[in-house]
Amino acid sequence: MIEDAALSRAGLAFGPFLLLPERQVLLRQGERVRLGSRALDILILLVRRSGELVTKNEIVAHVWPDLVVEENNLRVHMVALRRALGDDPRSPTYIHNVTGRGYRFLAPVAEVNAPEPSADADPDAAPAQRPPAPSADADDGALAAEATGAAGHATAAAASAPTRGGPMAARQAIGRDDTVEGVAERLLQRRFLTIVGPGGIGKTTVALGVVDRLRAHFPEPPLLLWLASLQDPSHVATALASALRVELPPDGALDALAFLLQHRHVLVVLDNCEHLIEAAALLAEHLIAAVPSLHLLATSREPLRAEGEWVFRLPPLACPEEAGGLTAADALAYAAVALFVQRATASDDSFAFTDADVPAVVEICRQLDGIPLALELAASRVGLFPVADLAARIGDRFELLTKGRRSALPRHQTLRATMDWSHELLTQDERVVLRRLSAFRGAFGLDSALAVAVGPEVSRAAVFDATASLAAKSLITVDPGPHAARYRLLETTRAYAAEKLGDARETAVVAARHARDCCDFLATTETDWETRPRADWHDAYTWRIDDVRAALDWAFSADGDLRSGIELVERSTPLWFALSLLSEYRAHLERAIAALDSVDATLHLRMRLDVVLAAVLFNTAGPTAEMAAASARALAQAEALGEPTYQLRALWGICRERYASGDYPAALDRVEAFGRVASQVGDESAMLIHDRMISLALHLVGEHARARDFAARAIAHPAGEIRSTHKGLYEYDHHVAVRSHYARILWVQGAADQALAMAADGVQRAIALGTDTPLCAMLATSACPLAFWVGDTQALTAYLAMLVDRAGRLLSSHWRSFARSYERAAALRDASDDATADSLRDALLGTSLGPLHADFLATLDERLAGPVAIARAEAGLAPWSAPEVIRAQGASLLATHGAAAAAQAEALFEQARALARRQGAPAWELRAALDLGALWRDRGDEARGGDLVADVHRRFTEGFGTRDLRRAAAFLGA
Repeated sequence: MIEDAALSRAGLAFGPFLLLPERQVLLRQGERVRLGSRALDILILLVRRSGELVTKNEIVAHVWPDLVVEENNLRVHMVALRRALGDDPRSPTYIHNVTGRGYRFLAPVAEVNAPEPSADADPDAAPAQRPPAPSADADDGALAAEATGAAGHATAAAASAPTRGGPMAARQAIGRDDTVEGVAERLLQRRFLTIVGPGGIGKTTVALGVVDRLRAHFPEPPLLLWLASLQDPSHVATALASALRVELPPDGALDALAFLLQHRHVLVVLDNCEHLIEAAALLAEHLIAAVPSLHLLATSREPLRAEGEWVFRLPPLACPEEAGGLTAADALAYAAVALFVQRATASDDSFAFTDADVPAVVEICRQLDGIPLALELAASRVGLFPVADLAARIGDRFELLTKGRRSALPRHQTLRATMDWSHELLTQDERVVLRRLSAFRGAFGLDSALAVAVGPEVSRAAVFDATASLAAKSLITVDPGPHAARYRLLETTRAYAAEKLGDARETAVVAARHARDCCDFLATTETDWETRPRADWHDAYTWRIDDVRAALDWAFSADGDLRSGIELVERSTPLWFALSLLSEYRAHLERAIAALDSVDATLHLRMRLDVVLAAVLFNTAGPTAEMAAASARALAQAEALGEPTYQLRALWGICRERYASGDYPAALDRVEAFGRVASQVGDESAMLIHDRMISLALHLVGEHARARDFAARAIAHPAGEIRSTHKGLYEYDHHVAVRSHYARILWVQGAADQALAMAADGVQRAIALGTDTPLCAMLATSACPLAFWVGDTQALTAYLAMLVDRAGRLLSSHWRSFARSYERAAALRDASDDATADSLRDALLGTSLGPLHADFLATLDERLAGPVAIARAEAGLAPWSAPEVIRAQGASLLATHGAAAAAQAEALFEQARALARRQGAPAWELRAALDLGALWRDRGDEARGGDLVADVHRRFTEGFGTRDLRRAAAFLGA
């Protein structure tokens, strides 16, 4: 052991470190080591007693001489210290943990002359970044008992803290600095404030922070009353008297207290008032009215509802919405994560929070609603379960989270005890309503609460009152919402209430009511879709999706009701489309269709579900045989029932399937049939869809001029202000969809600048819709191809990244296949060597692609005009792309066989040019003219080649910055 006197004058060297106790500095090879003051104090003590066992009690007494702290607190600082030293606790070089006893410093220590402080030294440098060290933690667990040192005593004297020098535990309120500051300011302004929140949310922690923040504002110490241990309401006043060290008269206790405090400028704190709410309210109200210089801060699970009271509802700790992309450092910026990591480290000093742990820890924090007590209890299990296992088990939270601190109040020892405490304070009506509201997985409105909770034993008025009371008691959270208040149970509360629902044998009947409420709530989604602003529609309906999921799971379970499930599947259709959750919805829809025979479904119901199935299949799997069959069945059923509306829906599905299957003439035929039905019923919005669809069909069969007229008419249609989904064609906004092929038509006709502007406008409109399906369609069939055609690498990169992202969200194989093929086509364009290019080309041409997909791909790069696209062009099955495919075939022959194939290539170029001119497609014609002109020039007929290119070039009035027109200008200027 080195003498203290020597230490005060010297530096202490060990390994590469130099410790300067007098300056509170640790250096490693001359560089300052970032370390907090508590950890430094521990290190100085251990180094001074190098080789000796220093007990935990000795360390605590040395580092925290006037505070009550826990062993966990010491562990956290030991972890920080070991990290700073680079010491492995499994094979220590410096600090050895003697289990259950204390610590021993192992390394040899040498006394050296301390260097003079450098002029460049930073004596106030901050410690290294890490989770906030828990000089005390930020939850309600054991707060009251630790703050007074009087856990478990049910007397008024034990409820009152000493007015000076009491053993109040030092506490760091993680993530609560702004809250503490705000509450302190409000309290000074308003005098009487109650911090309200559910059990375990950290009310006492914030209250203690406020007390500490305001010490300078009051000339005497605060009067702290910890009411949790009291049972008798009369002891509330007696507790304050005990803090004042006086006895109260038998009568007039409140007046006596007011008299004693009348000239004192003091802060009174009433902690945990909920079980003695009336007595606490009377005391607070009396003191605030009678003692103008007094300020009063209360904590409770519900407001006191006393005269002069201001209420502050304490929110949970912030936690990420999701873990995607977060690093450990990013996640620690959220208070819930920081608290969990801090407590996990305190519980198990071998725990190190890494990037790999982020998803599991974020899930734990979300599942536990950012409630500090629940987070502490979960963190205490890290030594038993890896965090990934803990996250997987968190659904069984009441069995898992049972290891609270021994010093905590009994109601904070386990999560269940905390909930039991709140539950015991409820009236019978409140208990019934709470357990029935557990049916809701997300937010719910008052009408829904009434629909689920009202029964023979609980009236509407009682449910209304109980819901308001549960919200006041912090068992229900309230969001004002855009139109009406929305309520929600925190997940822990919901799980507890669901257990009570099962105990009462009400699960089945309440689940049935919940499913019925979901159906009723969604009854107007389809009609509202056509008339309400999109943002309003989303706000009005999509927030119920979690409840729809839960109701469907119940309805199709062994104890459920198939009819309710089928009805809910149909009514919820717009939600799934609006939220781009089509793969998930497909599973529900197929389950409903499989159950139709079991419920003796009507033909009308079968027809409706087949129409929806066709739309879902198209957007998840593409134009499959199953999709075609569903549309055909729906059309036959609609014709049999004389249902023109559903005939239109079925025809629309068939048209899309024929387009995507590459059968453009059949698609045109079906569009014309659609137009005939729409005309017969006089449906104006259906005629808008007809104009859009026929413009696409005419474009695909090569009639671009007529196609452009119909596209322009669709955009300027009288129904343009109506979101013309035609009563259920949810997945498309037709004003977005028309821009997709309108842009292609413009480009083919030589209006490149207009085409690019139209595509960009379509993309922005699709983004504004907030759904992925129309955006994927716009990107895959317009924006990306146009970027390839004009040679805009920057735009292609941006559009392609967006398509990859959105198609991935949809889990749609149809749109993902476009994204993958475009990625490879872009790589082919950029390939720097023939081997790479050949490999990419072969991979693309070897992929099983649909005809429409093959037609598009052949126009992106002449090397991608494969056998399928060529055969379709030669057979006249793909008129819109045929000029470019035929030209590409000629270019490929020249590239492969050279002069030997010149005559054959020339014929193909002529054929492509003539076909493009007949179609009125100068964009394709220019490409053919350039290849033909180059061939003639190479043959010595330069003038003829120049005249040919010039004749096409002069017909362009825009797009001169695009790749093809730059090539033409270079050709003519050569």
